[in-house]
Amino acid sequence: MFLKQLFQQQNVAHEYLRVPFGLKTSSSALCRPLLHLLRGLSNIIHFVNDVIAMDKDAEDHLVTLAKVFEKFRESNLKCRPEKVNLFQTKLKFLGVVVTQGQISPDPEKIKSVKNIKPPQTIKQLRGILGLMSYFRKFIRNYAQIVKPLTDLTRGNPQKITWSKIAQDSLDHLKKALTSEPILSLPDFQTGQFVVTTDTSNKGIGAILSQIINGEERVIAYASRTLTSGESNYSATQLELLSIIHHLDKFRHYLVGSKFKLRSDQKSLQYLQTFKKPSGILARWILKIQDLNYEFENLKGKQNTPCDYLSRFRIILP
Repeated sequence: MFLKQLFQQQNVAHEYLRVPFGLKTSSSALCRPLLHLLRGLSNIIHFVNDVIAMDKDAEDHLVTLAKVFEKFRESNLKCRPEKVNLFQTKLKFLGVVVTQGQISPDPEKIKSVKNIKPPQTIKQLRGILGLMSYFRKFIRNYAQIVKPLTDLTRGNPQKITWSKIAQDSLDHLKKALTSEPILSLPDFQTGQFVVTTDTSNKGIGAILSQIINGEERVIAYASRTLTSGESNYSATQLELLSIIHHLDKFRHYLVGSKFKLRSDQKSLQYLQTFKKPSGILARWILKIQDLNYEFENLKGKQNTPCDYLSRFRIILP
């Protein structure tokens, strides 16, 4: 059913009996059998050798668990009892803590963030950036805050020239991650998604939220800095850039349902009514023409959260 991996040494062929560490294909090789085994089961997600069953009540959960264990039994797969957690209302998974309707960074993972010291080498700095980037959806205006640090890695430098600006950036990221940021989990059945975007000459930002029972809850934050070419765009082009980028970023939430698009640029109301778009504008419109949204105009004063995302650079902790 699955491809076997062999290597030859001194005219002898060797075959792995277990998934080895170090190979680029190890993760996919380990995921593939579970993907095939659990195909067709609903309310199931898995990553490598972790399997999660999700249900709204205990009765449905028992049914789902029975189906999963039956699949395991058919394939002679065994679970270690000490690694099985049943009927949980709070779960740690892939570096985050998931509870009913909410998601937050794993406190155990965040503990190490508090002790991060200024890096001495480029390798150490890239390690810090990798850790911070994993939790970027929890941090407002992450792209602009982290920019002084990412700038230090450009041009393949041999050493780091640490500055107060870089230290301020690191301190603010540490504070943002250790302040227990919490996001809401999306409800794909009843809630309406809302994408709020804005731009400045420094960057673009957006907030993905959802209106559930009359309350608007934040699902994720997104932002990035502008390239040198994008810095020359007109106000309308920048607004379109922000919309296109973030609708693509959040596409997996938005496809198949009608959502609300908020921006503070009135001219974007005509986004779907251009008679003869050309060039980059035509390509941008083509990217989002399959999405179903209603436009809501916001004036700058009403758009404070996203104004903050796009205009903010560094705030001292």
